[in-house]
Amino acid sequence: MLLGMGFTKLLDEKNKTKEQLIEEKDERNIDLSQNAKSKAFDLMINLFGFSLLALAMFGYMN
Repeated sequence: MLLGMGFTKLLDEKNKTKEQLIEEKDERNIDLSQNAKSKAFDLMINLFGFSLLALAMFGYMN
């Protein structure tokens, strides 16, 4: 399964058009992507901490 996924990734990279390659390397798109990832990570950290606290308060963690 892992080999199949790697093979399809290679084929996908090989068959990209020039426009798709330019769009991936565009600095504005990279910046937007990084901002979205950082916001999602911050949200995940807060939710994870809250869920651990809630589990501890309700006695599910010994």
